[in-house]
Amino acid sequence: MSVNNKIKEYSLFGLIVFLLFILRAYNENEEVFRWDESVFLLNNVWAAILISYVFLPVFFYKKKFRQFSVYSLIVLIVSFLLEEFFIEQIFYPETRAIDFNLISIVKPMTNILLFVGYKFAWDALQKEKKIATLNVLLAESQLQHLKSQINPHFLFNNLNNLYSYSLESSDKTSEIILKLSSLLRYMLYECNDNMVALRGEIETLENYIELCNIQLEERGLITFNYDEFAANTSIAPLIYIVFVENAFKHASSSQTKNIKISVSISNEEEFIAFYCTNNFQNISNNSGLEHGIGLKNVEERLKICYGNNYKLQTNIKDGIFSVSLKLPK
Repeated sequence: MSVNNKIKEYSLFGLIVFLLFILRAYNENEEVFRWDESVFLLNNVWAAILISYVFLPVFFYKKKFRQFSVYSLIVLIVSFLLEEFFIEQIFYPETRAIDFNLISIVKPMTNILLFVGYKFAWDALQKEKKIATLNVLLAESQLQHLKSQINPHFLFNNLNNLYSYSLESSDKTSEIILKLSSLLRYMLYECNDNMVALRGEIETLENYIELCNIQLEERGLITFNYDEFAANTSIAPLIYIVFVENAFKHASSSQTKNIKISVSISNEEEFIAFYCTNNFQNISNNSGLEHGIGLKNVEERLKICYGNNYKLQTNIKDGIFSVSLKLPK
C-alpha cells in the first residue's frame, strides 16, 4: 500500500476517534468536556487498534479464524476488565463500579466494532481497487500478446508472396515492398494504444487489399467500399484485417479463378458495421474457416476491448462465407 493511502487511512481513523470523543465527552448541558469519558473511549481505541491492525492481517486475512477469535476475545476481556475494575474504580468508585449491567458491555463493544468495521471496510475497498488494477494490467497484457500473434501470422503470409515475386523478377516487387512497408509502419508505430483512429484502419485495409489484388492477378477481385466517418471515430486496432486475411486465404486456396471477396464498412446509427464475404470451393479443406488462429484471436481481443458490447456473426451458405461485425461508435 502506498504512503498516501496509509496517510488517508490513518487520518480517517483519527477523524472517527475525534468525532466519537466529541460525542461522548462533550456535555451540552454543562458545555464542558468530560475527561473521564475520553478515558473510557481510549480504552476502547487501544483494543480496536490491536484487533484491526494486528489480528486482522496476521490471523483473519490468512484464514486463521480460530486464532483471530481467541486473541480478539482475550483483548475484549482485558479491555472490559480494565474498564470495570480500574477506570470505573477511579472515576466512579461508589456508583458505576458496583452497578454492573448489560449496557456496561454493549457500549464499549459498539465502539470497538465500529473501529474494526472501519478497518475491515477500508481493507476490502483497497483489495477491490488492487483487483481492478490487476485486471486492467492482465487485459492489457493479453491484448499485447494477441497482437504479437497476429502480426507474425500476417507477415509470414506476405513475405512468402514477396519472395515468389522476387524470384520471378516481377515489376510488382517494388510496389509490394512499398505497400508492405506502409503496413508494417502502421503496425509498429500506430497500434500501441488499445483504440486507434478508424481512418488509419481503413487506410491499412486499402493497402492490404491492394496487395491481395496484386497477388490474385486475373484470378479474381477484392472490392472495398466504406462510408465517411467523423475524424474522432476510433476502434480497436487490427481487427478488420484479420477477417480480410482469412477471406483471402480460404478463397484463394480453394479455387484458381473467379475469386470474389467483398469488404465494406458502413456508418450505421449506433454502430460501425463491417461486412466481409468470400466464395470458396467445398472440394478443398475449408473446415477451419470459422476456427482459424486469427479468428480465435480476434474474438478474444473483441471481448477484452468491448466486453459484450459488440455483435459478431459468421455464416457459411452455398459456397459463401460471410462475417458481420458491429462495433459501438
